Amino acid sequence: MSTLFNQIIAKTRLKQLTKRIIFTCLVMLPVVSLSQFAPVRINVVITPPYSTKLSDYTSRPDKVLVSLQNLSPDASTLKIYLHAELSGQSGIRIFTNPNYKPTSPITLQAGIPYTLTLNNIEEIFTGSQLSLEGITEYELIYGNGLPEDEYTICMQAFDFETDRPLSDEPPFGCSSPMIIGYFEPPSSLHPGVTKRWRQQSLKILSSHGYVRQVLL
Repeated sequence: MSTLFNQIIAKTRLKQLTKRIIFTCLVMLPVVSLSQFAPVRINVVITPPYSTKLSDYTSRPDKVLVSLQNLSPDASTLKIYLHAELSGQSGIRIFTNPNYKPTSPITLQAGIPYTLTLNNIEEIFTGSQLSLEGITEYELIYGNGLPEDEYTICMQAFDFETDRPLSDEPPFGCSSPMIIGYFEPPSSLHPGVTKRWRQQSLKILSSHGYVRQVLL
């Protein structure tokens, strides 16, 4: 009889302990979720045709379209700076030096989307703050530029005062893959045939969401 009673007491205590653990987890869950919440959302769009020259992405306002949104739950204004990385499947990386911070921040009002200006893009992708892996500065500027590969451009926001990340790490804040390549037409004795071939090739590639750079 005492054994059965002890078993009932043990089961009751176990149930009470389980309830306490579940209650504690439920109480702590909002705190953990809030601490992991990233208040800045970044959307990156690269428009085709995709060039091998990095300068084409920093000199044309229609090439790299980046929008930022402040989703702070307390509707506070955020002062941020951005780091960026262009990376390829073959291991090429062009990225912001981790220790770099610009002299002035970007101010994000709560609920109001902010679109990066061409000056913002130039500041991110030009200057001594860039680090290179898998390609040299000479190849990038004076050579053929980016080699054939599949690339993405990613960005991440940081608090201007504390350097704390305010947006999620990649793959969040990244563009869709862009395919950069050279597409050589077949040899032809008639220049009109070559011209029509190029136009048809561009039309086909455009229908698949990208255009390869055609060698002239």
